[in-house]
Amino acid sequence: MRRLTLTLTLVTFAGFALACIGGDDEVTGDTWIIDGDADTDADSDSDTDSDSDSDADSDADSDADSDADSDADSDADSDADSDADADPEYTTYRGTERYQFYGGETVFDGTYQCSLKYNAAELSTASCSGCDFAFELAMTYQTSGSSDPEGLCTASAADLSFYYGFDPSYSSYGATVMYSADGSSWGRMGDASFDGSRFEYDVLAYDDYYSGGAYYTLGWVGSATVSK
Repeated sequence: MRRLTLTLTLVTFAGFALACIGGDDEVTGDTWIIDGDADTDADSDSDTDSDSDSDADSDADSDADSDADSDADSDADSDADSDADADPEYTTYRGTERYQFYGGETVFDGTYQCSLKYNAAELSTASCSGCDFAFELAMTYQTSGSSDPEGLCTASAADLSFYYGFDPSYSSYGATVMYSADGSSWGRMGDASFDGSRFEYDVLAYDDYYSGGAYYTLGWVGSATVSK
């Protein structure tokens, strides 16, 4: 003989006890349950699973997958891919940079008077607002591959350290390489590109800038592999 059971729920709100009786009849074993929604399970939401949220899976979050996080993939981390880790920040920077300089009585004819090469590697990650990545870099001067026949760039022909970051949408400029001397104050250096692995920049500064009877052109060009 099938037994009919009315499930009575007391809800206390602002000091008043409210009696709630459901309006649908659902079967749990040999017991009919009246729970107040329009589905065929024994909870108080409108889907067909046995949890208390409104999606169609069996976990307690509000997305439609089978894990317990709030994104729409099938793993248990908080990012939107299907692996089981929370995506880390970029931690490795390996590349080269070249500093090039011209200063003369005539406008720049395409031939630099000095060209210095550096190998670049991360010392640590850094904080740069709006940047996809930022690093404190060790720039190791390379005698091989460098040229300074007139000795105009002697002060720069040495190991250096400073900070670079990449901002994909800096102000109205778009993709930008950001520079900082100390990691706290950042400024735009020039245009850059980054495809998730390959970082490139080509910065031309003081393009035929005339001062004190001479024209100056100088710039930095570099590339690196940036990885997590």
